[in-house]
Amino acid sequence: QAASVGLTEDLLRPLDEILDVPGWNFIPRFRDHEIDGVLYRHGDQSGSGEKSAINAAVEWNQSVVQGHLHRQCSISYKHTRGNRPVFGMQVGCGVDWDSAVQNYGRNFKFKPFISVGVVVDGDRPIIEMMPRGKYLGY
Repeated sequence: QAASVGLTEDLLRPLDEILDVPGWNFIPRFRDHEIDGVLYRHGDQSGSGEKSAINAAVEWNQSVVQGHLHRQCSISYKHTRGNRPVFGMQVGCGVDWDSAVQNYGRNFKFKPFISVGVVVDGDRPIIEMMPRGKYLGY
């Protein structure tokens, strides 16, 4: 894309340098990533609906963590084929609700969950919610 507007490669910098997060590996939006047997995905590949994350986990027969559905934040468990336990974690989002890029949702009835998800050793999902306040739109 840079070349199409006349920028040369020597003007480009890696994303981890721009964001000052050395060594981070950025995964493209529609590419799944697996760590410790847990599938991490943006979430819009799994469809929508209240049970999107756990439905994806059952479909893939492995635990799934996903974002994208801003007004959802949950952890659900089910047994899949072969009686294998899996979880589906929907992490909400991490946006600044007051930013201009979020203006499209300013009048939505339901505001986003601002949260972060952590998975310990591939089998212990944890969601940490940001305290109520400015970033939750209240």
